[in-house]
Amino acid sequence: MKAPVFILTMNAPQGLCIARSLGRRGIPVIGLDHNPSCIGFSSRYCQPVLLPDLDEHSEEWLDYLIAHGRRLSEPGVLFPCNDRSLLWISTHWEKLAPYFRSRIPSVEVVELLLSKRKTYERAKALGIEAVSLANKPAEK
Repeated sequence: MKAPVFILTMNAPQGLCIARSLGRRGIPVIGLDHNPSCIGFSSRYCQPVLLPDLDEHSEEWLDYLIAHGRRLSEPGVLFPCNDRSLLWISTHWEKLAPYFRSRIPSVEVVELLLSKRKTYERAKALGIEAVSLANKPAEK
């Protein structure tokens, strides 16, 4: 059996699309979410796993993934579907890395990208001028 892909979280159209795309290729998909009626759980290609809310029960998600990861014969793949799960994976990557693969940047980079203020400050520090489209004249 191929190592599964774990999709965090399934309550978005992209989770459903990823599950369908991978499932049609015979790749096992495990979808994680706290909402039992989330859109991603409707796919026949997704094995749904109901967990408590990620924000309030982060350690339970970590415990679940590590326990499941330890049983895999090869590393699984983590696929975040929203900013919250991207930040969560990058924050816990050191503990998840022995069991999973993912192309997640460091938590510092993720936080920079998710915060407009931090992105602006970083651009300014690098000498990149901010351009406001609201103040730009329309092109003809």
